[in-house]
Order: sequence, then structure tokens, then C-alpha cells
Amino acid sequence: MFFFSEYLGAIYLIYVFTIAWICDAGGYFIGKYFGKKKIGLSASPNKSWLGFVGGLAFVILGYFIWYESIEMFFPEVVSKTIFYENHRLGIFISIILAIFSQFADLIESVYKRSAGVKDSSQIISGHGGIFDAIDSVIVTGCLFFYILMFFKISS
Repeated sequence: MFFFSEYLGAIYLIYVFTIAWICDAGGYFIGKYFGKKKIGLSASPNKSWLGFVGGLAFVILGYFIWYESIEMFFPEVVSKTIFYENHRLGIFISIILAIFSQFADLIESVYKRSAGVKDSSQIISGHGGIFDAIDSVIVTGCLFFYILMFFKISS
């Protein structure tokens, strides 16, 4: 199942960034404009249940955009991914990563609240800071690495 490709690592890295950031953006958009029922966490009081579900829905869309883009620009690499001709697996892994991504975002919010700061830095104005931009990428990247190792061992 795993074959060598000089682009495969970069393709998987783009996948992790796509999933984490689309989940964050989709959850924010849906939650802000449509989410009425808040989750009720003191660390992140504006998070809503609809935003949580919206993030997951956007991830499914993001997975297909990522896959089709890779298939279009790197057709020789797409057949070397674990998702080749198995979109159910791709959607399942994407949803798992998205759930962990949202938990990572909540954990980062707890860190900020306990430190008594709103933003972790002022580098990205209006955003939660640079750590807020990469918190979910760190967690999803590590988790995806272990998922890849599981598939390598089981194949």
C-alpha cells in the first residue's frame, strides 16, 4: 500500500493543514452565523454545537477538494496515498482528525484563559494568535502520523 514518492510527505502535510484549517474556518462561520445553542464551556463560551457540526461538514468538503486537487496536479502521487479509491476511509479519517482538531482548539483556549490573555500573540491581528493558528495542526499532524503508521504496519 505504501510506495515511495518524493511528494507524498508534502501531500500529506497539505492534507493535515487542509483538514485542521477548514474545520476551524467552517466551525467559526457556521457557529457565528447559525449557531444559537452554545456548548457552555467557560474556556470558549462562544462555541456552539452547530459550529462543531459545521466544522465536521466543512471537513468532508475539504477532503474532496484536497483529493481532487491532488489528483489533478499530482496524478502519479494520488495512487500512493492511503485514500486511493477509498473515499469512505478518507472521510472517516478526516472526521476523526477534525474532532481532535476541535479538542486541540479548546485546550489552547483553556491555556489562554488560565494565563489571563485573549490572544497568544499579536502576529496575526484579529485571530487568536500564532498558536491559535497551529494548535490544531500540531495535534492532527501527530494523530495522522500514527494513523499512517497503523496502515503501514497492517498492510
